[in-house]
Amino acid sequence: MIYWLGEPLLYLCFAVIIGWLTVIRAGEVEIAARIPKLLVITAICGIGVLSFLPLLRIVLFFAGNTGFAVSLRNVLFTLAEGKAYGWTLLFCLLMMAAVCVKPLHLSIRKAGWGWWLCCILCLGLAIAVNWFSHMTANYGPAGLLVHLIHFLSVMIWSGTLLAAGWFKPVSSSWSGFLKWFHILAMVAMTLIIGSGWLMSAALIPQIATAAASSYGKALLLKHLLIIPLLLFGFINGFLIKRKLSQNHSYQPTTWIRAEAVLVLAIYIITGYMNQQATPESQPDPASGLVFHGHPSALLYLSLATGCLVGLQAVYRRNKNAYLALPLSLFFTLAAYQAVMLFIS
Repeated sequence: MIYWLGEPLLYLCFAVIIGWLTVIRAGEVEIAARIPKLLVITAICGIGVLSFLPLLRIVLFFAGNTGFAVSLRNVLFTLAEGKAYGWTLLFCLLMMAAVCVKPLHLSIRKAGWGWWLCCILCLGLAIAVNWFSHMTANYGPAGLLVHLIHFLSVMIWSGTLLAAGWFKPVSSSWSGFLKWFHILAMVAMTLIIGSGWLMSAALIPQIATAAASSYGKALLLKHLLIIPLLLFGFINGFLIKRKLSQNHSYQPTTWIRAEAVLVLAIYIITGYMNQQATPESQPDPASGLVFHGHPSALLYLSLATGCLVGLQAVYRRNKNAYLALPLSLFFTLAAYQAVMLFIS
């Protein structure tokens, strides 16, 4: 369990770093100034430590025969996974040096080459960490490129959400931030959906097979959770912008944070997915599956629809945004149950 729980924390570390770099590039000095340097350094160290967990699993697997020290040496210096981790560790050390030795100025105009260096190192980290993803293993460099586009788009979007939700001053205006972030979020979401569709089509040739596998069930949960996330995006991107034009003192902080929490839930599901075998690499379990209507499925579908309506009602009645989080969870579970009841 510790292995797949380590992946969401790894994604969180990437989001912190990339979100920090994004707000600097966007000129959001208020946000960048409130992000502690210690948090950024901790995130860099976290990538170095958490990306070692998959290797630790391999080391412990062989340690019973050769001993831990010998197994560790063989994995680090013989296996391709160990060599990739060496690059990860190198990029982490270089980025830490770039952040500590020459701290980035909070203005992009004055940050100079330091900001670009951190971006290049962050890209190197993303490549090294995702070098052995399902897409890369099955489709080589083309698969790695698609996976990187998906990964970096998620990190830029979610990292900026985290930075703004927890570090934007309460008294500051949100209009300027939402003006550029709305465009960024739409571009990122387009890339996320497009690359996600390509990966799903490549890794899951048959939906019935997917629904019967652990990987496919997790993917279904992930896709269903994206639906309330898109509704949050509509609220934060359109409705709140309209409200801010009428009331400049309105503070949408809780809505931004609630959306970020949903992203963290998707991190957890993705971490579980990456520890499962893809359906195409497993024996076909779908030979006995058929699709049919089930009376209870309509009940769950109605419940899921009601949750989405309730989520929007929370916003329109100016209730606490955190009330929308359990509604999003109930929608996901109800919709998942409805889909599974259509499959026997």
